[in-house]
Formats: sequence, structure tokens, C-alpha cells
Amino acid sequence: MDPAVARALARLRAKEGAAVADLARLVVDEAAATPIRDIAEPRWLASQLATGLEAIARGDRPRDRLVARIDEQVATWREDHRLLGGDWPPEVEAPLREALGKPWVPDERLVFRMLDRDVFRDVMREVLDGTLRRFRERLTRLDQGLLRGLGGRAARRSRGLFGNMADTMTGGVVSAVRDEVEGRMDDLVQDFLAGATREGLKVVARHVADPQHAEAYARLRLSLLDGLKETEVSTLVAELEKLDVGAYVDIGVRAVREELDREGFVDRAEERIAALLEEVGDGTLGAWLDEVGLRGSWTDSTTDLLARRLVAVVRTEGFAAWFEGLFAED
Repeated sequence: MDPAVARALARLRAKEGAAVADLARLVVDEAAATPIRDIAEPRWLASQLATGLEAIARGDRPRDRLVARIDEQVATWREDHRLLGGDWPPEVEAPLREALGKPWVPDERLVFRMLDRDVFRDVMREVLDGTLRRFRERLTRLDQGLLRGLGGRAARRSRGLFGNMADTMTGGVVSAVRDEVEGRMDDLVQDFLAGATREGLKVVARHVADPQHAEAYARLRLSLLDGLKETEVSTLVAELEKLDVGAYVDIGVRAVREELDREGFVDRAEERIAALLEEVGDGTLGAWLDEVGLRGSWTDSTTDLLARRLVAVVRTEGFAAWFEGLFAED
């Protein structure tokens, strides 16, 4: 190998990798200054998307690896007694609280349409039924005290004339009255619940959509957030395990497969990607990173990643042969 070529190759392979790091930085800076729509063609991006989804959705191995990875992560959380909110960065919590704390007044018809479902009707019916049953129990106690008292006084007034027969007759009258009242109450409860369940949901929808209650519901959302933050990770994981994560992974994989099986997936993906890039226009990746305040961290991390890969490449025999060939005479 020519001495000059050997020196250049040695510099590229130097332990500190300064030359390669400089090259990586040039690549990153050039990419950041290039309009986003010029970095990659929509067709290529669509094809890569299809290839990635195919790798995930076809066969059981990717699905099994994903489920196994989820199970491994869940296992590490089972004994984690830290509070969920203990590690939340302020950059996340502050905007989240601001968003949840904003008063919001939904459309009443929309709320009722969302609530008017069998499960919510069953809940409302159970609440109303329980309330009426407790009311009936109080009436029963009142009945036992009132009717028995009246019957006892009637029996005492009649004891001299009819003897024990008065006790029997009075008891029968009281029992008949009580049975009639209870039977009528059962009919009234069922009639009431038949119409009151849906009306109750309308009351709930009206309450949720009332502007006067917007502040209260904002406080409720923040309270729920605080309750979530004060919950141990292990408690949330126990609830997560009840959901059978594997079943949800299967649903997602099946949806991906169905979409891939539809004719023209790549064409549709290309159109959508092209439309997104068209909206970006001549905007560059660097300008967007500046806008969101991530230019410095993205540049440093991407340069480091690219430099490490380049260092690995320049130390191969294949690169040495290719590099030497650049200096060969035609």
C-alpha cells in the first residue's frame, strides 16, 4: 500500500476516531440542511414501511418475541413499589396538567349518545334500583312499627268482647295490608325503572355539558391524574395483566395483516407520505428541530451513532481494499 494511503487509512482508524467523527458530523449537518421532502423519495419510504410491517405481521416469531418482551418488562414491574408519578419529568407533567385543567364544555347530545349504551343503562338501573330498595326497607321498618302498633291497640280494645280472636283478626289484617303494600311497591319500582333509567342518563349528560360545571370537571380530571401518580407501579401492573396483553397484540397484528393484504398498500402509503411531505414544503429537518428545541440533542446523538458505525466500517479489510482502490491509477 502506498505510504500516503496507509497514513490516511491509519488516521481514519485512529483509536479516538476524530476524522470519522468529523465526517459523521458533516453528514448530519448536510441532512439537517436538506429539505425533508428531498431526503427520501415517498416511494422508497412507503416500500420500507411495507417491508417493516411485513416482517412484524407475517409468521408467529415476531409476535411471540413482542409478547415475550412485554412479559419480561411486566415481570420487572411486579415488585416495583415506586409511585408512578415519582419519575415524571416536569417537562411532561406541567403541560399535561395545563391541558387537563382547561375547562371544557362538551355537546350534550354527543355526551348522551356516548352514554346511551346497554352497559351504562345497566349501571343506572342498578343505582336507581338499589336506592329504591333501601327506601322500601325504611318503609318496611316504619310499617312494622306503625301497623303493629295500630293492630295492638285495636286488639286491646276488643279483648273483652272477642278474646284471642281479636288478636288473630288484627294480625291477619295487618299482614294483608303489608303484603298488598309490598306487592304494589314491586310493581311501582319496575314501572319506574323502565322509564327512569334513560332519563337518568339524560340528567348525567345535561350535568356534564353544563358550562357551570366545567371548572368542577377540570378539577376532577386533575384529581384523577394525582390519584394515578400516587399509585404504585406494581398495582398498575397487576391491573395490566388482567387485560391479557397477548390478545391485544394479536388484534394489532391481525389489523396490520389485513391492511397489508389489501391491494395497493404501497401505492396508498406513497400517496399519504407524499401529501405529508408536500405540506412540509421546503422546510428542513434542522429548521423543524430548531422549532421544537431539539437541534442540539438530535445532532449530537445522531452524530455519535453514525460515527460508531463508520468506525466499525473503516476497520474492515473490505474498506481498506476499497480505500486503496481510490488511489489506484486507471
